[in-house]
Amino acid sequence: EQKNKHLGALKGKGYCLFKMDRYRNALAYFFEALNCRPRDTELLNMIGVCYCKLQEHKRALQYIEKALNYDPRSAVLWNNKGYCLACLRCNDGACAAYQKALDVSENEDAHLLCNAASVLMKAGKYRDAMYFFDRALQLTPQDPLLLNNVAVYLAVQGNYDSAVKCCSQALAVEPENPVFLCNKGMMLIEMGKSDEAVLYLRHALDKDRTNPAAWMGLAVIYLSKGSNAKALDCFNRSLGLE
Repeated sequence: EQKNKHLGALKGKGYCLFKMDRYRNALAYFFEALNCRPRDTELLNMIGVCYCKLQEHKRALQYIEKALNYDPRSAVLWNNKGYCLACLRCNDGACAAYQKALDVSENEDAHLLCNAASVLMKAGKYRDAMYFFDRALQLTPQDPLLLNNVAVYLAVQGNYDSAVKCCSQALAVEPENPVFLCNKGMMLIEMGKSDEAVLYLRHALDKDRTNPAAWMGLAVIYLSKGSNAKALDCFNRSLGLE
């Protein structure tokens, strides 16, 4: 019983440190707890997630795959494996992992469907991506992140009118989201509506001054208007140069 209390304390402290974004510190406690219980899939998964947060996706994958050896029917683990593989640009492997997560999940999950759709889009499998996006939208039609992802998909397909409508729906839920604001601005540029685009890109930069895509969008607009000095300044800012 004393050992279990000690293990619980180690896991608890590790989780607290994780929530405080102190991932290296969290790992130390998760590893100490893992010494007591080396087949604990929750610990193995948390170690993998910590490494993901630290952008060490190959190491993360090792622990998530080890956890899957002990619990091959965990949708969470398959989803996390898909995420690691997507970050490593192994799109086919990521697609397979997300599909496995959907297969073992007790209920159809919009988050999993969206993850699968996103990686299919990166792999250039647009028809398959839209199938998963449609299924996700049926479950959560007002999910702002999902609407934004569908907007990006539609923009890639050149359907800017529908893309902007999806972006507007996402912004209706989260009007201050800098990613959504920037995406709508970039889509308006493609539609030739540069004056309206500037408003959204500026709003995005009010929320996040380091957004490289928003600075790039402004640079393109200034360049098209012949404002070369302003365009150069925006290009520099998009590259992180003040």
